Amino acid sequence: MNELAKYCGIAYDFQRYNCWHHVRKVRSDYGLKTPEFDCVDQQFENEIFDSAHENSKGLLQIDSPENLCAVLMAKEIKGHLVWHSGVYLDGQVSHCDRNAKQVRIEPLRALGKIYTRIEFWH
Repeated sequence: MNELAKYCGIAYDFQRYNCWHHVRKVRSDYGLKTPEFDCVDQQFENEIFDSAHENSKGLLQIDSPENLCAVLMAKEIKGHLVWHSGVYLDGQVSHCDRNAKQVRIEPLRALGKIYTRIEFWH
């Protein structure tokens, strides 16, 4: 069983526990430091992820997934990239699912069919 399963079911609430909060929580639980990015609303979240490419606050982009790396995923909606994030482990990504309003795990392969851009950061 994937160790990230213990996070499944945590309630998603943008203000209290959003996708980047989840990345920071999981990585912290495994002793990894992850920078904070101030997201005050969902629209601003996209600006934060866009600007983080220029100032990643210490995270380094890697070419392929490594266990416990942050996964940034984007899909284009109305001409703009809409960003999302999660944590990778053994082919799976733990992330906050807005529709389910909770954390869930999905195979990276399945997310690749939804998101047009996927990046890995450690």
